[in-house]
Amino acid sequence: MRPERVDRKTKIQRFPLFATGSLAAILALFAALTGRLDGHTVAGACFWYALVMAVYEFRPGSWVNSFPASEYSSRHTCLTLAAEILLILACILPMSLSPIWNGEVPDHRNEYEVMADSLLEGHLYLDYDDIDPKLLTMENPYDPEARKAAGVSVHWDHAWYNGHYYMYFGVVPAVLTFLPYRILTGHALTTYHATQLYVMLMILGFFALFQELADRFYKRLPFGTYLLLSAASGAISSWYCAEAPALYCTAISAGLCLQVWSIYFFARAAFTIKAGKKRVRWAVLGALLGSLAFGCRPPVALGNLLALGMLVPCLKGHRPSARFFKALFTVFLPYILVGAALMWYNYARFDNPFEFGQTYQMTVADQHLYSTASFRLAPGKALQAITGNFFGFGGVSDTFPYISFSGAFLNFPVFFLVLNLLDRDVLRGVRKDGLSGTLLCLAVTPLLVTALDAAWTPFLMERYRLDIYYLLSILTFTAVAAAHRDKEERGARRVLWAADILGVLALLGSFLLFLVPNDCNIAALYPEISDSMRRIILFF
Repeated sequence: MRPERVDRKTKIQRFPLFATGSLAAILALFAALTGRLDGHTVAGACFWYALVMAVYEFRPGSWVNSFPASEYSSRHTCLTLAAEILLILACILPMSLSPIWNGEVPDHRNEYEVMADSLLEGHLYLDYDDIDPKLLTMENPYDPEARKAAGVSVHWDHAWYNGHYYMYFGVVPAVLTFLPYRILTGHALTTYHATQLYVMLMILGFFALFQELADRFYKRLPFGTYLLLSAASGAISSWYCAEAPALYCTAISAGLCLQVWSIYFFARAAFTIKAGKKRVRWAVLGALLGSLAFGCRPPVALGNLLALGMLVPCLKGHRPSARFFKALFTVFLPYILVGAALMWYNYARFDNPFEFGQTYQMTVADQHLYSTASFRLAPGKALQAITGNFFGFGGVSDTFPYISFSGAFLNFPVFFLVLNLLDRDVLRGVRKDGLSGTLLCLAVTPLLVTALDAAWTPFLMERYRLDIYYLLSILTFTAVAAAHRDKEERGARRVLWAADILGVLALLGSFLLFLVPNDCNIAALYPEISDSMRRIILFF
């Protein structure tokens, strides 16, 4: 289905809605200025006007969908830059709002800052001078009930081993961001600023990756659909970082950033670049970023499995030879080197090359017991975790925004568009493109990630779904683009309508989930903000 050109008649037909909405906004503003309406009503009118116009402007046949995403022009560049800038600002500016996460509370969630100082001092433990002496004498310091009974104070969410505190969060952000900043400026980098940087780069990565897929496989994909799904994917994958940006989300956002760009470089190597040496260079970049993601958050780094799916078209037609195996070894060399460095880092801290510190956490559960039990995870428990993580219903809240955290598909129904991949014509097109292996890995990996998360934690929380949101977003974009290309015209148009409505709702859903009181976020600390948003959105 080709993007529809907007003729003069179409422009005239869309004018009444645009004019009516604009007039309503102007009248609301005038009424507010004259004291007849309060500011919440004006903001509410503008909010709903923007929401309706977003659905209208991204519909099939609209101006923004009148040219394909693969058609580079000034309007393509300007609209893409505008969307990227607006989305980045919307996602990173709220990170400074909560005093719990923005550095206003001294020595809170600042492990990366302390880790940078430790590396400069030449050791791997976190140098604290307030270690409780009773902690050194406990038989099992990892039991929270035993610590409470003994009146032992600890540094929360740290790893404790052989008399020292360690950071169990991935060390790569400290090496890539915090340590260089400390060396160059002489000051510690406030943790949430690193999260802002990684979220910004991750959002740009989604736009770049989807543009690459459109250029290579879906040249007639309407530009508006590309723009909307790119923005929705960025918002879905970063909204939680906006509410709790320090420490947890620093590690997660760094892993997501590296992994999205790793997939981008692998996609260029596998599907776009034809020259042998140049293809190897792009693949090495993908491997380097993908391997570094293991040093941020290992569950996110399971996205490297996509590289295996993308190796199939790369290897097709190549006969085994010394040059072939040399190129293959070169691509996998970053995994070997980074993996060896991480294993040394783990062994130097915990006498175990495969222990990142998860086992020795000082947190809500005795995860020291998980070192053996996690590897004997019952299939029933794994199935329950997968079902809940994807389709669990969190219930209805009695406070605005009246929603709770649910499974991925209920939080963001746009993911249901992946079902388009079950269409016979779409599957035929996927096989013709050589994407079968890649999409199979893309579909299976979220299941493996969920099983791994469930094995190493007492319960799954909403922030753990960031480990799979980016994979489901890529799968959704591919499903929509393939359906638009391979379905008959009426079916393709229905897919675009669904992508339009559900894409806009995904952006709205990211905003509403941000307003759910949780984890000392701005909505939990300042309920009046949620009340103001309720009055704006619901007009009461």
